[in-house]
Amino acid sequence: MYLSLPSLCFLGYVSLSCVVASTVRKSPAVFEERENAGSWVKRSRLPADVVLPVRVALAQSNLDSGEEHLMRVSDPTSPLFGQHWTTDGVIDTFAPSAQTVEVTTQWLEDFGISRERIMQTQNRGFLAFDSSTSELESLLQTEYYRYDHVEKGKSAVSTERYTVPTYLKKHIDYITPGVSFRSVTPKLKPTKSILAKRAATNCSAASASPAPAYPSQLASLDLNDLSLCSQFITPACVKALYNIPSNVTSNAGNSFAIYEFNGSPVQTDEDLFFQYVVPNIPIGTAPKIESFNNATIDFTLNTSVVFEANLDFELAWPIVYPLNITLLDSEFSTAQTALINNQSDVLTADGLEAFYEFGDVLGTIDGSFCTSEFGSACGIFSPPNVLSTSYGTDESLLTPAMEDRLCNEWLKLGLQGTSVFFSSGDRGVQGRTELCLGPFNASFGPALTTTCPWVTAVGGTQLLPNTSIADGEVAVLSGSYTSGGGFSNYHTAPSYQADALATYFQEHDPGYPYYNYSGNASIGANGGLYNRDGRGFPDVSASGLKLLNIDGGCVVLEGGTSASTPIVASIVTLINNERLNAGKGPVGFINPTLYANPGAFNDITQGHNIGCRTNGFSAVEGWDPVTGLGTPNYEKLKDIFLALP
Repeated sequence: MYLSLPSLCFLGYVSLSCVVASTVRKSPAVFEERENAGSWVKRSRLPADVVLPVRVALAQSNLDSGEEHLMRVSDPTSPLFGQHWTTDGVIDTFAPSAQTVEVTTQWLEDFGISRERIMQTQNRGFLAFDSSTSELESLLQTEYYRYDHVEKGKSAVSTERYTVPTYLKKHIDYITPGVSFRSVTPKLKPTKSILAKRAATNCSAASASPAPAYPSQLASLDLNDLSLCSQFITPACVKALYNIPSNVTSNAGNSFAIYEFNGSPVQTDEDLFFQYVVPNIPIGTAPKIESFNNATIDFTLNTSVVFEANLDFELAWPIVYPLNITLLDSEFSTAQTALINNQSDVLTADGLEAFYEFGDVLGTIDGSFCTSEFGSACGIFSPPNVLSTSYGTDESLLTPAMEDRLCNEWLKLGLQGTSVFFSSGDRGVQGRTELCLGPFNASFGPALTTTCPWVTAVGGTQLLPNTSIADGEVAVLSGSYTSGGGFSNYHTAPSYQADALATYFQEHDPGYPYYNYSGNASIGANGGLYNRDGRGFPDVSASGLKLLNIDGGCVVLEGGTSASTPIVASIVTLINNERLNAGKGPVGFINPTLYANPGAFNDITQGHNIGCRTNGFSAVEGWDPVTGLGTPNYEKLKDIFLALP
C-alpha cells in the first residue's frame, strides 16, 4: 500500500505529502550510519520475532533559538534573569509541528503500523511503538544484530545503518534502536578493599587507614579538627575548603534531587554516619522518595549499586540539612525490559540503557521522553531546583543526533529554573570507560552527558599529603583516577564560555595537535588529539579523594568526581535557599554567571588529567580542562546571586 494522506492534502500540504505518496518506497536514503563499532563485536543476527521498543524522535520546533531563550533567563546581565518558564510554555514552544507528526505517522501507517499501535510522548517529541525485528528491518531496510562488548561482557542490539524516505529527513532526528551503543555506569566503583570489607565479618579485614575501620572508633577523634583534612576529608573539611556555613535555615519552597540508578542509601549506614560523623543530624533522617520504572527502594540492601547512593547522600546531608533531599530512583526502563521479551538467554538490554534512563528522568519531570507504556510515569514530578547526577557514559557511544536531543532536554530544564550537575568522569581525557578515539586510538574521548553545554560539569580536586586547608587543593590524581576533562566533539563552545576558552588557548596552549570536528571521520585528523572548537569541560570542581564515608557498616575513604558533584550541587541548593528567603526565585542554569565571575572560585593551578598515553591537560591559571574555573567559594557566590533579580 502506498502512502495516502488525504488529511494532509485537505490541510494544504499538497506540495509535500500528496506528491510523495507514490514514491515512498522509491526514495529511501541512508539516515544514520555508524563508522566503527569500537570495542563492540558483531555477533548473531537478531531473531525475527524479538519484540523491539521503537522510538522515532520527531524534529522539534524553534530549537535554533533555544540558547537565546536560555540566556535571556540565565545571563546575569539580562533584565529577564530568573524569569523561568512553565513546563507548558516549554512544551508549546519546542513541540514538533503538526505536519511533522502527521507525515511521520502516515509513513508508519503506510508500512502497516496502525495508528492504534503508535503512542506519542507527553511533550509530543516522540512516536513510540513495539515492533518485531522483521517488521522494523523491513521498515528501515536494515538488519539488526547482537553485539558484545569485548571488555565488559555486555550485549546490545544495533545496526550499522538504516534508511528513511528522503522527504522525512527534515521531520526526524533519529530512530532507536539504531546505530548507537549505550552503557550507563556510576562514576565511582567499589574497590577490591571495599568489597572485601563488605564480605568480612569485621571491618579490620580492609583497613580505612589512616581513618579507623569501625564507626565507633571515630568517637575518639575530633572530626572538626582541620589538621586531619590532608589525611581524609570530613564534612568539616568540606565546609572549610569552600567557606560553607553551618547555620542553615529551611525553606519549604526549596528542592534538591539526587538521581540514582536503581540504588538507595542504606539507612543503617546513614544512621552510623549521623551518629559518629554529623551528630547534629537526627538518626532516621532519610530522603523523600520519588521512584519510577518499578524501582524498588530497600534501605537495608547493601550492594555495589548502593555504594554510590551512600556516597552521594553522606556528602550532601551535612551541607544542606535541615533541608530535605529527594531521591530520584529508577530501574531499567520497561522499554528495555521489552527489548529482551522472551529472549533473556539471547541478549541483555544494555545497548541504549543510559539514553532511556536519562530520558526517563526527564520524562518523570516534564514528559520529555515518556509514554504511558514506554518507561516512566509522565510528568509526575515537579522540576527540582537542583538535580545532581553521578552517572554517564562516553560521548562517542551515542550519535550526534541522539546526544543533541538529550542535551536540548537539559536546556529545557534550565529554562524551567533547574540547575543540572553531572560528574566529569574519573579517567582524565579518556572518557568514563577509558576510551581513546581516532584511527590510532590516540585522540581523547570526551565523556557524556557532561559535555552538554546546558549542564554544569564537575571535576575533582584533592589536598596533598602533609598540607593544610590554607595551602589549597590540586587536581585529583590517584593511580588511574584523575579528573575528567577536555573538549566535546559533538558540541561547539557556547557563548558564555568563549572568553574563557580564548584566554586558555592564548595563554596556556596545551601544545597538542588538534582537529576541527566535522563528523566522526575527522577525529584524529592530522594527528589531532582533541577538538579545538568543542565545548570545554569541566566547569567547576570540588574535593574528590579520601572522603570519609560509612558503607557496609565500616568506615571507608572514597573518591571520584561523583563525590565532587553532590558537593557543588549542595552549595547551589544553599544559594537557592538564600534567594528564596529573600523573596527571589532559584538560580536555574548557573554557567553564564559562573563564567562571568571567575573570582568567586579558588583557582586550581597544579596537576593534570592523564589518559590516552599522555599527561592529558594541565591545571593552569584561570579556566582549564582539568578543574574548570576551580572550586567554589560559597560566600562569594551567594553574594553574587543574591545581587541578581
